[in-house]
Amino acid sequence: MTIYVFTGSLLTAVIDRYISVIWTTRYFSDGDFELTLSPDTELLKKLEIGSFLVRDKDIETSTRFKNVMRIENIEIKTDAENGNTLVLTGKSLSSIVSQRVVASQTSLRGQLREVIHLLLVENFILPKNTSRQIADFKYEFDTSLTTTIDTQVTGDNLGEWLSMLAEKYGFGWDVYWDNAYIFYLYNGTNRSRTQSAVPWVVFSPDFQNLLNTDYQYLTEQFKNVAVVAGEGEGAARSKVIVGNGTGINRFEQWVDARDISSNDGTISGADYIALLQARGTEALTEHINNELFDGDVDATRQYILNRDFFLGDIVQLENDYGISAQARVLEVIESEDASGTRVIPTFSAMGVM
Repeated sequence: MTIYVFTGSLLTAVIDRYISVIWTTRYFSDGDFELTLSPDTELLKKLEIGSFLVRDKDIETSTRFKNVMRIENIEIKTDAENGNTLVLTGKSLSSIVSQRVVASQTSLRGQLREVIHLLLVENFILPKNTSRQIADFKYEFDTSLTTTIDTQVTGDNLGEWLSMLAEKYGFGWDVYWDNAYIFYLYNGTNRSRTQSAVPWVVFSPDFQNLLNTDYQYLTEQFKNVAVVAGEGEGAARSKVIVGNGTGINRFEQWVDARDISSNDGTISGADYIALLQARGTEALTEHINNELFDGDVDATRQYILNRDFFLGDIVQLENDYGISAQARVLEVIESEDASGTRVIPTFSAMGVM
């Protein structure tokens, strides 16, 4: 594998010899990398904090690069016994989104893809404060994303907020390079047994491609009623109750939503209550009973990563005891060193049967 180093759009170095590389991509959040090399004075002159790293297999056209990483740290380790090493680490290009916070209170209502576009315009594309603008920042989305939301955001780190939202609603996001920073939203493809539009991808002992499994049913964090407290003080504080449950089957949680404001009546009473209810619903989704089904798979034989399935896709996992699950590919760790190449997907069960 060859790794290219770009400073802006200028190719500054080519790396085809290294001790090891770990390249991790994630569906809901930023990826990261670690590249270990033998120190080279000439190469060091060409490396800069903020430079892009692109693998040859991620170059789709002469200008379009996916799974781009940014150098954040450069470390030189000297070791008289084992030899010196140069270690580069950093995060995926999507990490630039975490360089902004939502500084002004922003009410968001409508289709999720439109809401996110609004935040990108206000914080990257055409912000009022032009020093916050990133030139050539563009937006793309998967038209299948039709979810609607109703919320209010103030002071949140934009990258962290997007990752939270992505995990809640099941969409992926990233930033790739095509002579511009292209932020895009996407949905993974369902390749489980629950559909017939595309071929199934099934990891099972029967196919000798599921090596180890771990099934858990967890209830310890479960809540079914949220008491949401908004603005105001004491007995006059606004409160709503979301959810239901009675007697011994009622599990309550307190949600402090003081950050949601009516702006002295600018937001109507009904709309303000709707915002509190939405916050309560959001809180309850974080405290559901969890059925987890994870497994170590062989992604180099029958079903090949980036040929038969991709990051964010939904596949089928089946174990020896008849437990089957639709599972989303949340993370892919690709590593290469003297011992060989490994591809390690990480799954999150979406429905256990």
